[in-house]
Amino acid sequence: MNIFIGNDHGGYHLKKVIMRHLEDTGHHVINVGSDSTEIVRYPYYAGQVANAVANQEADFGILICNTGLGMSMAANKYKGVRAAVVSSEETARLTREHNNANVLCLGGKFVSDTLAVKLVDIFLNTPFSGGRHAISLGLIDELESENHIGAAWSVFDRELEAKRDAFYCREKQRPVPILLDTDMLTDCDDVAALAMLLNLEKHGYAKILGMTVSSKYPMSAPVVQAVNTYYNRADIPVGAPKNGRGAYRPDSCFLDKVSAEFPHTLQSNDDAPDAVEVMRKALADAQDHSVVLVTIGYMTNLETLLKSQPDAYSELDGQTLVKQKVAEWVCMGGNFPDDSAADNVNFTRDPQPALYAIQNFPGKITFVGREIGHNIYVGDDFHDLPKENPLRRAYELHRGRYGENWDHHTADPSTVLYAVFGCSRFFEVQSGSMNLHDDCSFEWDPEKPSNMSYILQKEDRKKMAAVMNAIIMDDTTAIPDADAF
Repeated sequence: MNIFIGNDHGGYHLKKVIMRHLEDTGHHVINVGSDSTEIVRYPYYAGQVANAVANQEADFGILICNTGLGMSMAANKYKGVRAAVVSSEETARLTREHNNANVLCLGGKFVSDTLAVKLVDIFLNTPFSGGRHAISLGLIDELESENHIGAAWSVFDRELEAKRDAFYCREKQRPVPILLDTDMLTDCDDVAALAMLLNLEKHGYAKILGMTVSSKYPMSAPVVQAVNTYYNRADIPVGAPKNGRGAYRPDSCFLDKVSAEFPHTLQSNDDAPDAVEVMRKALADAQDHSVVLVTIGYMTNLETLLKSQPDAYSELDGQTLVKQKVAEWVCMGGNFPDDSAADNVNFTRDPQPALYAIQNFPGKITFVGREIGHNIYVGDDFHDLPKENPLRRAYELHRGRYGENWDHHTADPSTVLYAVFGCSRFFEVQSGSMNLHDDCSFEWDPEKPSNMSYILQKEDRKKMAAVMNAIIMDDTTAIPDADAF
């Protein structure tokens, strides 16, 4: 559902709680403010939510002030809006059954966090009963037709944009359950992303549920397992695409040598379990709406997952399983805001799965565009890693071809940084919708709500590079505390 939410200073705290719950349960939330505890005037925010409901841009609206009363008075000035102040589970149910209310008004001073979540769920999931109650609603429609001129109030309160940042960024639970899908094919930054994630797991920020490769190059899965083995996580299940699926390029400069030089048990992709089997088992075992699905490569496996049928791990089909278990898909790919598909390789090298996954994913998608990581570089410090570390060897083979400076873009590590820490101090989110074409080119429409958003860089790139470098090098003295993110 598209749900617009607004508040004044009295509803600031409760809105954060409700937004987190709505996003975790798969809803698309459009926040119209206010985003601070500074005193503001509630009609501005009531007007924006009510206007969205009246114009059918929102399935439902939620408004919060100290009591909920002022918000309801303002919202009910809009034709077609039925805003109800609710303070108990029974009134939440009855105002939907009897009044077909479409805007929920809550009092931040009088409703606890726990009760607010219950009221929201009841309100959103209770259908209008119709029957004799429809007669009364028809009379309300007549009143509106007699007394409403139909004009929309477009004025809105002005606040600093910086105060809105946190509300477009999902607050991550700790540790974040991560299901990682990598191409592990031609670029060494996949190896850096794995090392970064494994170190974050060691320090309690993440929990790796499984890894899969979207490449059908024979040594892709063995290299992933070699990296995991070095970081003492050889037990992580590693899957690979089957039945001829997956992208292939014959020009990897490091996969064969790394797989030959470092310990692992997989002899080739053929020895790895089916990627979709690994994904389905990990999702089936996870808590609902908890998993962050991260793709740093092609969408081969994701398409197959979405099309999968019930199996021994879950009686749900792929679409339903993903909708129930995944909180967010973090996708490395695209050049934002508009992309001609000239160098959008994560989409174009296996285009049909990319088109299908983006157009059919049943939940929140956050894109980490190439413009982020391709402006932030790490790698030269990897000279100092032990020679027994496969990350060092991968960069030596890949970057050493060009000289002694191993600095390289961080498209994949930047994606891991967002997946684990959310926006934090580094990113903010641009919501909107992707107009995706058959050749994988696209334009971004910031005015059209959807389940999609992409991240924008807001921190100095050198500071971001320093943090990612510290995590990859496992320099605990330089890794900021979780709260610093």
